[in-house]
Amino acid sequence: MRHDEYAAHDATGLALLIAAGEVTREDVLRAANSRIDAVNGAVNAVVHRIDPPADAGDSIDGPLAGVPFVLTDMDGRLGGHPAS
Repeated sequence: MRHDEYAAHDATGLALLIAAGEVTREDVLRAANSRIDAVNGAVNAVVHRIDPPADAGDSIDGPLAGVPFVLTDMDGRLGGHPAS
């Protein structure tokens, strides 16, 4: 998945593409991580990236399963991970 394809969809659109089998969760995650890698040096917005375990497969379920997201220290924290 190219960045322009990724950027053309919101979370719901990405979830629909994944559910329809048009892209895989891995495709979407690679697109998101590629963009982070390309711009984060300049903006320094992502301080800690948490990728799903390699063996997660389809074990993660729900309407937005497979859609990457950002958890900011302004509105949430995840135990065991740095916030800033």
